[in-house]
Amino acid sequence: MNTFKTELFDVSFDEPTGQDRPSVTITHRKTEDYLVFFSLASVCIEVDDLLQWGKLDAQEAIKVIRKSASFFILNGD
Repeated sequence: MNTFKTELFDVSFDEPTGQDRPSVTITHRKTEDYLVFFSLASVCIEVDDLLQWGKLDAQEAIKVIRKSASFFILNGD
């Protein structure tokens, strides 16, 4: 599992094992609320919402989407 941090969130990339699918988890660092995504499209929708709500800045949003795209493409989205 790879992880990186934004100002408010931890973003984890979980590679598939056995029957599991690749997933990206976005966890709020203070509340520990999290969401798990199994497709790049769903990550993009959530990141866009976080950007619109002011919870991610543009550079962090780009970084999350760029790393998620690379992860899902390499792991068979």
